[in-house]
Amino acid sequence: MNFITAVLKSPLLNLLGGLTLISTSGYEIFEVVEELGKIVINPNIGAAHGVFVFSIIHLLKVIPEVIDGFEDLNEAKKSSLEKSRS
Repeated sequence: MNFITAVLKSPLLNLLGGLTLISTSGYEIFEVVEELGKIVINPNIGAAHGVFVFSIIHLLKVIPEVIDGFEDLNEAKKSSLEKSRS
């Protein structure tokens, strides 16, 4: 059960989920007209609009976790370099 909890709370899984939600709902909201080069916005508000807003909030919540992970990797790299120089 701890493995399942760890996977579900994974920042990478949350990031991929948020990116999937934003790309699929964004595709439904914004239809690109190739011949005109314009973005046409559908005036009817639907479920895709709510999913789009939810995905933005979801991605904003994941950003600090991803930054912390990069900082931890950077610190580990620095300590590894210092140990190799000694």
